[in-house]
Amino acid sequence: MINKILYKSVGLGGTFDHFHDGHKSFIRYAASFSRELTIGVTTKKMTLSKSFNKSIELSWSRSKAVKNFCAQEGINAKIIELNDIFGPTIEPKSVQAIACTTDTVSGADRINEVRSKMSMRELPIHVHKILLDKEKLGPINSTRIRAGEIDREGNVYATILNKDLRLNETQRNYFAKPQGKLATIPTDPYYFTCVVGDSTLEQFVLNKWKYDLGIFDGRRERVVVNSETLNKLKIDEKVSSTPGEISEELSKVLKKWIETRDFKHIFVEGEEDLAAVALILLLPLGSHIYYGQPNEGIIEMIVTEGLKHNVSEILK
Repeated sequence: MINKILYKSVGLGGTFDHFHDGHKSFIRYAASFSRELTIGVTTKKMTLSKSFNKSIELSWSRSKAVKNFCAQEGINAKIIELNDIFGPTIEPKSVQAIACTTDTVSGADRINEVRSKMSMRELPIHVHKILLDKEKLGPINSTRIRAGEIDREGNVYATILNKDLRLNETQRNYFAKPQGKLATIPTDPYYFTCVVGDSTLEQFVLNKWKYDLGIFDGRRERVVVNSETLNKLKIDEKVSSTPGEISEELSKVLKKWIETRDFKHIFVEGEEDLAAVALILLLPLGSHIYYGQPNEGIIEMIVTEGLKHNVSEILK
């Protein structure tokens, strides 16, 4: 933080999707040396090339989050729509300096290149070091939030799965209850469809419903079964995970699938039920998980920030 007013007005911009601690730190940084901020929030058109763009919030929602934060912090800010990387920075007498983060310096440099070609003086650029997540594994950014890797405070969901997890009675009772809604047919996800359990996977195969990952253990309600349908599937990975446990081995294979997606079927020696819980923590927002609920039917879970939070809290 500079904590010294250097300018009347400073310009900054971004997507400001899933408004997080990194955004807060950046805005506070810019406000520490300017009386007023001009904050550009990108339009939908500018987000189309971003990773996991289907789960980017609407522009009005992103703008509102920025506006509310500035109001709460007592920051004098003008929120504008940003249709390109330049905004008002190439207009005469608009802003006196640019604030950016370490991963957007090239955009700030590009603005000054254009200003020079327009015979305008270059603007001072102030660079804010981007925040890292709680494990120091990477930046806190919206892409990683949409990818399901971190929450808005920088907690890394996968960290919970870095060891064998033996569930206690409270946790088992929690996950025995449906964590989604009953579904007669699957719906289209933003990203991935994962199926857990022999009966559910068999229905997907027989009905030719599309899925990206199938996990089964050759049992139904812990009784060994012989399914001709599932016997025809190519088993790509075999792992062990005992009943009431999310084994580190299972978690590693699920993480591998998230990273590569170069296989489709996992066979669990033991019990596969809790693979659905691990997937909640690992999948991108908007992905779907299907599993069977005894005496009820197929449950559809849509991966959301709220679901990830609830699961991570109960597992902690």
